[in-house]
Amino acid sequence: MMSAGPGKFEGEGFETFVLYRWTLDGWESYASDGERTIATLFVGPFGNQVDQTTIEEGKAEGWTDEEIADAVARLTTAAGAILYHYESGFEASTLYDTKAGLDKEWTEIMDSLPDDEEGTV
Repeated sequence: MMSAGPGKFEGEGFETFVLYRWTLDGWESYASDGERTIATLFVGPFGNQVDQTTIEEGKAEGWTDEEIADAVARLTTAAGAILYHYESGFEASTLYDTKAGLDKEWTEIMDSLPDDEEGTV
């Protein structure tokens, strides 16, 4: 799988770009350490929510039609996803096949937050 060139999504598939774009649209479930958002939760199924504008922007970032189609197919069937936001400015994501796997990872993220901080679910 090719990934976008240097920048925020370097080394990541198109699904990370899509999830990031959804955060810009105000996705509500996130985990914060008090200074910054460290992760965003996306509960599927997502169906066909990837719009043409996002696809065109993905092409401009360097993903091929095949990579975009594969990522959209993975998103369509995923039980959920977590987008990780790193202090360095990079983004990464994990898609989950089961809600149980998603819930387990999200619980671990929430449990890792300082006691006086929390996220929304």
